[in-house]
Amino acid sequence: MNTLLKLIPFLILIGCKGLTNSKPKIANNGVTTVLNGKNEIDSLKFSCDSCYEILQDKSVFDTIIIIATNEAKNMLRNKLSFKPISVNLTIIRQDSVYYTTGKPIDSLVAVIAKYKCIGKNAYGVEDEVESTSLTYLINNRVSNLDGKIKKKPLSLGEKGTVSRNLSLYADDGGSMVIQPVKLNDGIHLIVTTDKSCVEDSRLNITFIDDEEISAKSWNKFNCNSTSYFRLSLSNLEKLKTTPIKYVSFSEDELVFCSVPENEKDYFVQFVSLTNGKK
Repeated sequence: MNTLLKLIPFLILIGCKGLTNSKPKIANNGVTTVLNGKNEIDSLKFSCDSCYEILQDKSVFDTIIIIATNEAKNMLRNKLSFKPISVNLTIIRQDSVYYTTGKPIDSLVAVIAKYKCIGKNAYGVEDEVESTSLTYLINNRVSNLDGKIKKKPLSLGEKGTVSRNLSLYADDGGSMVIQPVKLNDGIHLIVTTDKSCVEDSRLNITFIDDEEISAKSWNKFNCNSTSYFRLSLSNLEKLKTTPIKYVSFSEDELVFCSVPENEKDYFVQFVSLTNGKK
C-alpha cells in the first residue's frame, strides 16, 4: 500500500506529460516540406495568423498545406516546373453560415491560403506565380463544402451589374466565369474562359429537367478570352423558372462545367431581379 502511495505522484506526472505532448502545437511561422513538380521533397516557408491558437492537430495543418500546394500546381500549364516558395495562411472563424438546405453550419473555420511558387507557362517562360485556395474546417476537421454553402442572394448595381459572377470549373482543369449584364438592348452574358483567342463561340446551358438553350457569340475575333452572348426572351423565360445543371462553352475545344448545388438558382435570381425583360 505504501509503495502504491509513493508511485501515485510519479504516475500523475507521467500522465500529465503524456497529455501535454499528445497533440503538439503548430507554429505560426516556419518551414515545412512538400513535393515539387518532379515529385521530389522541397521546402516551403509558411506564415499563419492563428495556427497556434486555433489548429489542434498537425495532420489538419498538413492537409491544408497539401490542398494549397495541389491547387497552386494545377494552375500551371507545365506542372513539372512547379517549385514551391511560400504560403500565407489566414484563419477565420465564421458564424451565421448555412448549408443550401438551410441548416446552420456550426464550428466553421475558413482557411485562406495565398501561395507563391515558380513555374513555366505554355511558352516555357519561368516566372513567379500566385494562387489562392480556400479550405473549410468543421470541428477542426477538413471538410469538403464545395457547392454546399448557401450564398448571399444576388443584387444589382446601378449600371445593371450583378453582385457576383458565376464561376464554374471543369473536371479537366478548365474554367469559365459568366457575368450577366442588363443593357438597354437586353440581357447579355460576358463569358471568360481559358481560351486565349475566341470567335463564333457557342454557349449551351442545360437545366435540371435536361432541357437546353443555346446562344452564339456576337463579338468579333479577340485574344482576351472573352465572348459575348445576347439572351432571347424565350431564353429568359426558361432561366427565370428552372435551375441549371451544366454549362458548356465551345469554340475550337469544349469546356464543360457542372454547376454546384449552391449556384443552380443563379439565373433564376438574376432574371427575377431584372423582371425577365430584354
